Amino acid sequence: MIQGLSALLPIINKAVDLVPDKNKIAKQKADLEKELMKALVDVDKEQAKINREDAKATGALSWVQRLWRPSLAWVCVLAFMFQFLVIPITNWICAMRGITIDMPTLDSSILQTVLFALLGMT
Repeated sequence: MIQGLSALLPIINKAVDLVPDKNKIAKQKADLEKELMKALVDVDKEQAKINREDAKATGALSWVQRLWRPSLAWVCVLAFMFQFLVIPITNWICAMRGITIDMPTLDSSILQTVLFALLGMT
């Protein structure tokens, strides 16, 4: 009987190795999450370096490099104002006076895509 049990021992060891160790899996998951957070922090640090260099820009066209984001933001604001304030108010006033005009409209999906990109919500 002992000989039979000793013959089964390698098979039992293999079966035990197949059972997942919850502690080992949890440790591996924690290690992966730690590496991911480190990578994200590294990306943020690199972006901060780029932003600092953009702010330090000097030369004849440095204003373009420093002001392209705010300029694009103002263009986006004006486009939203036109689309969601000027057009509806103009159509309402014209309807009150009995005048029919055909105002051009802007594609809202493109405006929202640009806005979300500016706000960092892509």
